[in-house]
Amino acid sequence: MVEENKLFLVLSLHRAGSSATAGVLHHLGIHMGDDLLEPSTFNPKGYFENKKFVDINDHILALLGGAWNSPVSREKVAKLHYPEVTIRSFLST
Repeated sequence: MVEENKLFLVLSLHRAGSSATAGVLHHLGIHMGDDLLEPSTFNPKGYFENKKFVDINDHILALLGGAWNSPVSREKVAKLHYPEVTIRSFLST
């Protein structure tokens, strides 16, 4: 029997329930990654978000002069040529 990998990606603006959605998927048995963001005083139940993915997202935003709480325009993101090898490396883990 061949086991297929499936990718689940939760896209959301900050403060829009992405951690809650990721948490539901996690509790339904979806593997959200081996290295998840730790719970904090702001979110004691945990974020259930993959640290590597968050790091890539933060890096892209920083390259464009933005941050998680200060997103950049779609046009800026579309013009960025982010290293494909970085994305493929993340997706293959």
